[in-house]
Amino acid sequence: MKFALLLIALSLPAMHALAQVVPVQFSTNQSTATNAPIFRANTNGAGASSAESLTNSTPTTNAPYKIPPNRILEFSVPLTPAARLAIANSQNPPIDFARAALAVPFGFDPEIPTPILLVSGSSDGEASSIRVLPAFTNVALRLGWVVIAVDGPHGKPPNDSPPWRWGLISSLLDHMNKNWPGSRQWPIVAAGFSGGAKWSGVVGAILAQRGYNLVGVFMGGVNQDMASKAASLYDPAVRFKRTPIYLSSGTKDKIATPQHHEEVKESLLSAGFSTVRLDTYDGGHGLSDSELQKALKWFVELYSKPPEAKPLQPNQFEPNPAIIK
Repeated sequence: MKFALLLIALSLPAMHALAQVVPVQFSTNQSTATNAPIFRANTNGAGASSAESLTNSTPTTNAPYKIPPNRILEFSVPLTPAARLAIANSQNPPIDFARAALAVPFGFDPEIPTPILLVSGSSDGEASSIRVLPAFTNVALRLGWVVIAVDGPHGKPPNDSPPWRWGLISSLLDHMNKNWPGSRQWPIVAAGFSGGAKWSGVVGAILAQRGYNLVGVFMGGVNQDMASKAASLYDPAVRFKRTPIYLSSGTKDKIATPQHHEEVKESLLSAGFSTVRLDTYDGGHGLSDSELQKALKWFVELYSKPPEAKPLQPNQFEPNPAIIK
């Protein structure tokens, strides 16, 4: 019944849910990492939001307990001890905090498990996941998902590597679980487009290995299979290879062509991934809202199957009743 309600919610007519960005400026002074400014987002009045800049030599957990819906909040999170070790192993300068972005849907209640969409950006350009997050929010928020992304505090790192990215991501997820106890068990999907799609395959492998409730990987505009390579690095990958993977290909894409997507699909199947779906849309090298919507609905549909038919371990996932209103 719980899953049926969620599926009904996802089939309702779409409502426009454009996320508004709450701008927060972070220090660009790379020489004062230990004195990085801490930003405390808070809510004043009926949905109004503000950001207060605080300077503290010891970064503290500072994301709000109550977050206004359909807004992208940017804030800092301190690195966990394990993340500091990962950053040290990433061949990058040490840092003390990460920049995080988070958006929650209308009716969000942290007491009710809610699916999480973790967005990864490409290593090209600014190598920013936060910058591409708004491309995913309209669809994901409308369907009742929490959307998150995380970057380093000073822009693109010298070495954009798995230890670097996982150090940032794991710190954000730990921060969320401290504020929203139990969120570590919420269903989570790794998603990205183009270079970000390649990273979503790597991030998915790490999430599965670390015991997170990974229920899907979305790869749009992808021309190389990094998920299979990551599966060979982050053993055991048995659960990861049971995770549904959705490939989204634009028929007019000249960068990640339909042929590239066919090759990625075959590579994944050959590596032992059991549930791989490839869909196409009329378009070029750009994220398709309709494809993302289909993918998120598909992940929920597979996750909500009876335990004996599910490719993943069962877990608690009760939809927020406010979403179906």
